[in-house]
Amino acid sequence: MTQDSKVLIVDDNQANRFSVETLLLPLKVSSYQANSGDEALKQVLQHDFAVILLDVEMPGIDGYQTAKLIHDNKRFKDVPIVMVTARDHCKEQYLKAYEAGAVDFITKPIEPIILLNKVKQFVELHEQRLTAQRLQLEHEEAAARMQALLNSAGEGILGIDLCGNITFANPKAAEILQLDQDLLLQKNLQEFLDSQHQEPVTVFSDKEFEHSEGRSDISELLKLQSQSDIKKERWLTATGSSFYVEFSCELTRDRMGKSSGGVLMFQNVSERREIEKRLVRLANFDPLTNLANRAYFHDAMGRAIARCKRSHNTLGLLFLDLDHFKHINDSLGHDAGDMLLQHVGERISENVRAGDLTARLGGDEFAVILHDLTSVTSAAHIAEKIISSITQPVDLQGNKITASISIGIAIFDENTMALDELTKAADTAMYAAKNEGRNNFQFFDPEMQKKAEEKNRIQITLNQAMHNNELSMFFQPKVDITLNKIVGMEALIRWTTADGCRIPPDVFIPIAEESGQILELGEWVFKQVCQQMAKWQTVAGFNELVISVNVSAIQLKTGNFHELVKASLEEFKLSPHQLDLELTETAVMSNPQQCIDELEAIHKLGVQISIDDFGTGYSSLNYLKRFPIDTLKIDRCFVKDIGEDKYDEEIIKVMVAIGHTLGIKVVAEGVETQQQLEFLSSIGCDQGQGYFFSKPMDVASTTEVVENIQSEFSSCMNEINAFTNNQDIQVELLIKKNS
Repeated sequence: MTQDSKVLIVDDNQANRFSVETLLLPLKVSSYQANSGDEALKQVLQHDFAVILLDVEMPGIDGYQTAKLIHDNKRFKDVPIVMVTARDHCKEQYLKAYEAGAVDFITKPIEPIILLNKVKQFVELHEQRLTAQRLQLEHEEAAARMQALLNSAGEGILGIDLCGNITFANPKAAEILQLDQDLLLQKNLQEFLDSQHQEPVTVFSDKEFEHSEGRSDISELLKLQSQSDIKKERWLTATGSSFYVEFSCELTRDRMGKSSGGVLMFQNVSERREIEKRLVRLANFDPLTNLANRAYFHDAMGRAIARCKRSHNTLGLLFLDLDHFKHINDSLGHDAGDMLLQHVGERISENVRAGDLTARLGGDEFAVILHDLTSVTSAAHIAEKIISSITQPVDLQGNKITASISIGIAIFDENTMALDELTKAADTAMYAAKNEGRNNFQFFDPEMQKKAEEKNRIQITLNQAMHNNELSMFFQPKVDITLNKIVGMEALIRWTTADGCRIPPDVFIPIAEESGQILELGEWVFKQVCQQMAKWQTVAGFNELVISVNVSAIQLKTGNFHELVKASLEEFKLSPHQLDLELTETAVMSNPQQCIDELEAIHKLGVQISIDDFGTGYSSLNYLKRFPIDTLKIDRCFVKDIGEDKYDEEIIKVMVAIGHTLGIKVVAEGVETQQQLEFLSSIGCDQGQGYFFSKPMDVASTTEVVENIQSEFSSCMNEINAFTNNQDIQVELLIKKNS
């Protein structure tokens, strides 16, 4: 018994009520008392009683009437009522009590054992009823939760029997299969299987389930799927449209452990399947040109080499790189650049054979794998076709552009090459084509590899040289031809390795520009020159000199080179007019507007600007007029032929005239003979520089020259002018240790 069970004792005699309550104490139930029928009705409304002990004879509403009123209410019709009456009551009164709803009788005087047993039975029945009600409620709540879960599930859920008949479908299943839930329950699963895209469903080997109503039994499907991973295939909707489905199955079994059907959970993965396809394509193909990308190319190269080894046919590889693509990108914009890459990709693909693979490796680099070549000349023929096709004009947003391409060709050698060696060989050959003037193809040969390795070695050791004090600055004087006076120095970098090997600037400077090391190297040079100028500030006569520093176009393109110049002038407390920056004509014209902006910022600081190697590039006189230029330097290739080539002499005259017309000083480089000096003097060239005056000198020698700049040089130039003018004299300036 539990304390939750309640017993109502109804009697108009208080002594009787307390007597009965005392007798019920062993049952540990909660006893409630009522002294009349009216009071009993009130108690019934407030409590759930396991049993009511109701006295028959009571004033007002008697026991019969009270029992009838309680059971007339549907809510309390199942509450057991035991009538308590005297022994001498007749049979008719018993019948009347049963008609009123009583279920048992206890006669007075009450026997304790009878009372306890009867009440105990009713209390136990009440507790069982409460337990049953609780279990039923829990079951209903669990069922409701399960139904809510099924209804809200993101996957379709179907219940099926062994014949494939659908016995249950949740809303998501109806949505995916495009059919109402009620109608789904009239369908068979096989009506939704796309037989055109998959094998028909097989059956269990069990004979009794092999066929049913002409349909293949689906129990085998359930069995196989319950033992495997999630399966993907295609199903049909009720309207007949096909879709990709991903589903899993669980068998249902009866009490005997025999399969009775199954539950399928499925979802439409068509959209995901398309996304997966796109991701696979993105992982293997270039989205701009729709060609294979670098990753796919490397996989294909591995397969191509394996195929070549099996078949012993010739395998070729082309590496292709657009010429001057950056210039097109910078001048016309990236959209035009992308359009050009698309056209180039199409033209390459159109000129290779079926079965060959064209790939875009990135940027403006392409590659072609040539399978089963009949001869090496076949690769050359394909390269020629590609070059010819690329050079055909293309319209880019209203601009007619003629592009060109450089191609490197490598032929696979099974004895000496693996994948990396083959691609490296084609890449090396491509750069050789670039060096040969672009718009051509070159076959790889081992000598190219040696040059490439040497270039790579220089690139690596140059980085070390900047930190190992292997670099030094030399200075070469600039001379005022009219005044016979040193007016400036050009700072020149020199590299002597730790083992004493001298590497010429025209070797390592281009490599530094190509690798990007020129930024660090250029800043190092600029700081070294500024530091040396600061040391010369105390030397008499230095304030009349202008020191020139060569600057790469790459340094200007950073857009903040003027900030380095400004900071260095302030750090070393230099006079801006004593600093001159030299830029090559070609470098300045590679991006004129950007250079104008940067040079104007530098010129505003008071720093002078010189154009080096004038006449060797493709300068525009219009831009030349707009540039903040102080000096033009005529390249040595024109000066060396003075006295031998009248055309070069006329060109020099024009250059000097242009410079003076624009208010710009003109300096001739590479002056080596008296005849050259006399000619330059006769046409009014302002300054000269070359071995005729002095070789480049180290810092110590240059310092001596600066200290004795007036006396030594003037006397030496007077001696030179005393010689006979008709003689062709080549003199090197004798300045102390450099005599």
